[in-house]
Amino acid sequence: MVAEAAYVGSHGTGLGFPVDINQVPESLIAQSAATGNGQALRPFPQFQNINGDTYKAISNYNSLQLSLQKRFSNGFQFDTNYTLSKFLDDQDSSGWGSRDGGQNYQDAYHPRRNYGPSNFDARHMFKGDVVYQLPFGQGRRFLNNSGIVDAILGGWQASTIFVLQSGSPFTPLVGINNNSGALSGGWYPNLIGDARVSHQSIQEWFNACTLMPDGTTQPTGCSNPAWAIPAAGTFGNAGRNILRGPGIIGVDFSLGKSFRFPFPREAAQLQIRFDAQNILNHANFDLPNANVGTGGAGIISGTTGNYNSTNNTYGARQIQLGARFSF
Repeated sequence: MVAEAAYVGSHGTGLGFPVDINQVPESLIAQSAATGNGQALRPFPQFQNINGDTYKAISNYNSLQLSLQKRFSNGFQFDTNYTLSKFLDDQDSSGWGSRDGGQNYQDAYHPRRNYGPSNFDARHMFKGDVVYQLPFGQGRRFLNNSGIVDAILGGWQASTIFVLQSGSPFTPLVGINNNSGALSGGWYPNLIGDARVSHQSIQEWFNACTLMPDGTTQPTGCSNPAWAIPAAGTFGNAGRNILRGPGIIGVDFSLGKSFRFPFPREAAQLQIRFDAQNILNHANFDLPNANVGTGGAGIISGTTGNYNSTNNTYGARQIQLGARFSF
């Protein structure tokens, strides 16, 4: 059995910060919102959005990585890994069409204001695999002298692969018209209360109660607002990726049995297998609607097919039976 512990960390500088380099500067957004003529206040008023990259972003990653491995002996092996990590940056991208989180920003000129958990910040990850051969039948430890027992109990092997991972961060955004005056980028709300709820559900993953500009609340009638729509011509005080979505639980399982057949000059083997993906049929939900000030904010409307991973799917339980004859 081998146990390992390691610290892994990194710091990145000069990273991409994709923004509209023609955004109205913060010193002029109040005038832009008041006059409705923000186009004239852009650095290059002859153009609208100029999407570019300032390469001013940074990143910081720190992690404790633990592993415990037992090599195959006596019909048993396992390999488990646990990571406790914190990944912070100004901006990031999966390179997969934003399928692992969007590139949200509010102020194109100050990347540090966007510093927060990365789209890939999974604080806790526990992953591993286990293989176990039942100790009965021919070549095994118990009941190894009976052909009948071997035919029934011998040759069985069970294995599993599992993933348990904490949820990914996401950014609350103002879901109504963007009146910041910046003419580009997102509009972060003001955080004025507690965004947590006592019992998270797909109908209320976070406290979406929002104080609207007219003094009402959205959803209608809620009494404990966590958010407020900023005044026109101002940026909100909420940060990027300050909320966290549902975690991942994935367990695959396989059970198989091998039958041996003596041939005149060689041995043959028949293997039957039962394989199940997501054997627990656990629903892994997508991120909730993060557009505060709208009726659907805080509601999860679907399951995830690719959640903070490289094209790994966590769908409904799938079961297959198979057989292979070899000689």
